[in-house]
Amino acid sequence: MNAPPNHCINPHCPAPFPQPAHHRFCQRCGTSLVLRDRYIPRQRLGAGGFATIYTVWDQQQQREQVLKVLTIPAEKALELFAQEAMVLRSLSHPGIPRVDSDSFFEIPTPDQSLYCLVMEKITGPTLEAVLLEQYPQGCPEALVQDWARQAVQILHRLHRRHIIHRDIKPSNLMLRAETGQLVLIDFGGAKQVGAATSSTRLFSAGYSPPEQVVGGRVEPTADIYALGRTLVHLLTGEPPEHWPETARGLDWVRPGLISPPLRALLAAMISPNVSDRPPSMAIIARRLKQLGPPLWQIQLREQGQRLRSQVNYRRRWLWRRGVLPVYRASRQSLEQGVGASGGAIAGCLLGYGGGKVENIGARGAAALTDWLHAQLPGVMVTVDERFWVVVLAGLGTGYGIAWGGLGWRSPLATGLAGALSYGVA
Repeated sequence: MNAPPNHCINPHCPAPFPQPAHHRFCQRCGTSLVLRDRYIPRQRLGAGGFATIYTVWDQQQQREQVLKVLTIPAEKALELFAQEAMVLRSLSHPGIPRVDSDSFFEIPTPDQSLYCLVMEKITGPTLEAVLLEQYPQGCPEALVQDWARQAVQILHRLHRRHIIHRDIKPSNLMLRAETGQLVLIDFGGAKQVGAATSSTRLFSAGYSPPEQVVGGRVEPTADIYALGRTLVHLLTGEPPEHWPETARGLDWVRPGLISPPLRALLAAMISPNVSDRPPSMAIIARRLKQLGPPLWQIQLREQGQRLRSQVNYRRRWLWRRGVLPVYRASRQSLEQGVGASGGAIAGCLLGYGGGKVENIGARGAAALTDWLHAQLPGVMVTVDERFWVVVLAGLGTGYGIAWGGLGWRSPLATGLAGALSYGVA
């Protein structure tokens, strides 16, 4: 199998792609194609802000990762880029892309040095894509509540480390394809709480709070505001730029679209006044908990109910098709055995007793012998007086079987058949 071609990361290269897979340097500009003797750039994913994004093959870990290359050699851009690397290296959470300690490095090119950051590749859609492709009229509230809970956990971890993300919006929230875990991405604007106000204003129109837009002091409540605006966008399907400018809070949202408790929480989160917002993610987490169980608990309960239904159905099927027939057959066999034994004993006692009373057995045997001689001339047949015991035993056995196993269906016919078979034998 041939390896895919490589991609040169030099923004000034005249022909960055495709590069032969076995080459270690670009054929056109000479830039290294094997970064740090470990990462091989394969595909350009896009560009935005100060950086270009590539997929790279990590030869050490044998997996695909994401490479972010700083393309604008400005001092402030490099400061933010290095800050992003530092923040990501210091965090360990399933909702934050993993970054190794040696994943921030510099690569020389003929024109300039390029600063690079390698991070975990998150495979899955952004919430912006989920909204546009699956729920253009707005996502179900239970789903948005679940995302909100996960986002609050991630941001609580950041804020405990005195880090503000400053760029929360649907396009910066992703879902891992394999688990559905929410992941917060793009830490290019992250900063430490209490750091000096930057001369460079970073904000996302419609999501960033007023104090961030005007370049004022930013606190963790800025992330609370941005998360609230993001959740309203997801619930309504309406991006912030379409919201009425004259509306107060969520007055423009039609009644019934958002449940009253969640509506009240979101209205507080997106308040333009910092003092009116919930002061921390911990408080938001408690208020979200009061809304009801998280989605995974609801799904787990539903799965448990379905599983119990399936188990009960299988139990009933097993009882009807397996246990019950065996039980019925065993009971029938037992009843037939008891009936046959009882009938045989009763027949024997009746035949034996009758033979002793007034010599009925001997006289009956003689009469039957004479009748057989008349019917079969020339054949010597003698009926023993004990014949009646056997016949009556057969009659009782057959009658008992019919009574015990056939539920009184044709007991007389079965008894006569038993008498005949015993008598002939």
